Amino acid sequence: MQKDCSSEAWFQRLGNSRLAILRSLTLAAIFGCASPSPALAATRQTGASAQPLVAEPIHWLLLGIPPNSIPVNSEPSDGQFDLLLKLVMAQMPGREHKYIYANTGRIVAMLQEGFAACYVSSVVSAERKAMAHLTVNGVVPPLRLLVRKELAAQLQKNGRQEVLLEPLFSRADLSGALEQGRPYSPNIDAALAKSTPNVSRSRTQSIQLLRSGRIDYTIGFDSQLHYEQASGERLPLDGQLVSLPIAGEQVRYTAFACPRTPWGRAMVDEIDAILRKQVSSPDYLAAMNKWLTPDERERMRPLLREFVRLRAATAHMDEVPSVPANTRKTGSD
Repeated sequence: MQKDCSSEAWFQRLGNSRLAILRSLTLAAIFGCASPSPALAATRQTGASAQPLVAEPIHWLLLGIPPNSIPVNSEPSDGQFDLLLKLVMAQMPGREHKYIYANTGRIVAMLQEGFAACYVSSVVSAERKAMAHLTVNGVVPPLRLLVRKELAAQLQKNGRQEVLLEPLFSRADLSGALEQGRPYSPNIDAALAKSTPNVSRSRTQSIQLLRSGRIDYTIGFDSQLHYEQASGERLPLDGQLVSLPIAGEQVRYTAFACPRTPWGRAMVDEIDAILRKQVSSPDYLAAMNKWLTPDERERMRPLLREFVRLRAATAHMDEVPSVPANTRKTGSD
């Protein structure tokens, strides 16, 4: 059965040009939605209609990759950003909430097209800021190399025992995979550009390819590896994988992202006001620490403390905050 996207306000548009209507109809077909009426597809978001209406449901975009978000019956449960979203929604009494789980590529397309929906765990970058209104909501540990344990000693490292990516990516005897459409980091992108990488792009979660023994390494979070190996079906390499710090990787800031429309601006302003009040609460800290390993929690504690202070004092935070240099790089063991 097709989803009637028009009834859920997915097709509130910024313009009424033929191109805008055509794009709406095309995306409806791609996403398996019933086509919106031309009138709705051409609706301009001006005046009162640009404001989030209490009677209208709010749609939230979630990546659906545990433990970032853990969908249960197509609803958020106790993933890190599930808990953060629930904290925000609790401050919106009387509002109806709906959820859309999608991969990064689809989420980005929806933001670019101006769909009336907000992404819960966006990266904070100039590229993302150009397509969406942002309000920074958290800080997470640096990305790490997830690799077969027996290969760890063979990898080139710097004096801090952090893996050097360029020589790794160039090794023809090792196979790696990164997820298609997923933003990693400028540091990782630069290493890929400087080498002749033996790294494929996967449409599925690359950590599953690693756990099943189909690749030798991927890039992800320490907490992701621990979560996957501790839950669900056992795969051949479970218990034989490690995570290693990567040279040049730093902590990552995340944000709520809403489309760059008047509706999106109003939603981000509402979310921003809630975050400033709730960021110092025990529930916020519990959400950010929920799935961190003990080592990650210890390394992140000073940075999270500083972020909470800055976030509570700063309205409309849409860029990476300035924090003391000694708290930014917490990836080394």
